Amino acid sequence: MACQAVKRLQKITLVSLLYPLAKKEIGYELRVTGDIDSPREFLTRKKLLKHWIQLATTLSTVPPILYVTASSPKVYEQLKTIIKNVNDQVIVGVHSCRHKKWTEQPYKEAVCDLENCKSLSNWFRFPYVSVNMQLLKAVAKYFKYDSSIGMRGLYPFKIGGMWEYPVAQPTDTGLRDKPLTESVVVNYLWLIHHYQQQDMFLTLLFHPNWFTVELMEVLLCLKVNVVMNV
Repeated sequence: MACQAVKRLQKITLVSLLYPLAKKEIGYELRVTGDIDSPREFLTRKKLLKHWIQLATTLSTVPPILYVTASSPKVYEQLKTIIKNVNDQVIVGVHSCRHKKWTEQPYKEAVCDLENCKSLSNWFRFPYVSVNMQLLKAVAKYFKYDSSIGMRGLYPFKIGGMWEYPVAQPTDTGLRDKPLTESVVVNYLWLIHHYQQQDMFLTLLFHPNWFTVELMEVLLCLKVNVVMNV
């Protein structure tokens, strides 16, 4: 519990220092993003990936993003080709070169990792949405867009020359090993409605898996019904 409190305090401090005076992007859009933590695994899971991309594209109002761990540049490019063949509009970002918690690693290792990733994409996300002030400033030197801060209720905001797109909570991480429940669906419907009413950009993190595929299918069905009943 103490560890969680410290992490929460770090993120509050991060936002309190950067957010209030930063330039912000106003206006509602919905973007589904996903992290591919083990790229080699998805070279043979094309059916799941295709289904996820189709649903994420339909649910999103702007092109979805898949952040791919670039442990092997060759595999990264292979997977990028597979993704683009399904839908060329999908943005392929980089999810670091190693899937590890960077807040627990030496800063020099993170900078070396960023150096190796910068030529792959303009979009970046730290593994585990694991970030602090020092790391975020480092990312801003190499990338145009980042989505590593996990907090509700924030507009996208600018850090130097980089735009930060905060990830709305919850992500699917703590949900995907359980059955999809009505309360989960209702929570996401409320989230979409709330951000739309507040005229805010909503970034969702749904890892490509069968849980998020089912969740997006239900959300799309219910969203259509809601629109038809208005």
